Amino acid sequence: MGISGYEVCAASLMGPFLLVFPYSKALFTKFPQIPRVLACAFGVGAYLVPDPAQRLMTVSVGVIFGTISLALEIWNIGKLNDPVIVKSYATSYTLGLILSSISKFAFWTNNPIWPIMNKETGGWNGTGLIIGLIAALLTKVPVKKDVTGKEDDDDEKSTATAILLLC
Repeated sequence: MGISGYEVCAASLMGPFLLVFPYSKALFTKFPQIPRVLACAFGVGAYLVPDPAQRLMTVSVGVIFGTISLALEIWNIGKLNDPVIVKSYATSYTLGLILSSISKFAFWTNNPIWPIMNKETGGWNGTGLIIGLIAALLTKVPVKKDVTGKEDDDDEKSTATAILLLC
């Protein structure tokens, strides 16, 4: 008995093993937005795929990049060796899980951006895709402050850019 493509989708959670290759790890570490954007595009954007079997495969590719992104975030935050940043990440991650659960219950146990949802069933896929892509592009790896408490000028510029985009 062989393994069909649907069972292989369960193996998509093993995506971080692709970081064993030094070039992929270097690329994704230098540009963490790449796996985030790909995870959002394939994961949330899968609602555009009409065939359920192909949608499952598309979501699996999104899961691969999502787990790669999560593994890199945890690794980069662990490298900083700063308990404040670790607590901040844990708090924001927990808050995201809580808000996701609240939105799920607000929409009668269906998350409005799940790929199985669409406009006819009350889905907000397009809105979720746009917000996810913007967040993926603007989010960056935290940097440790020096002794004086100052960060690089790039951080101030990216914060100003984020504020302008939100207005």
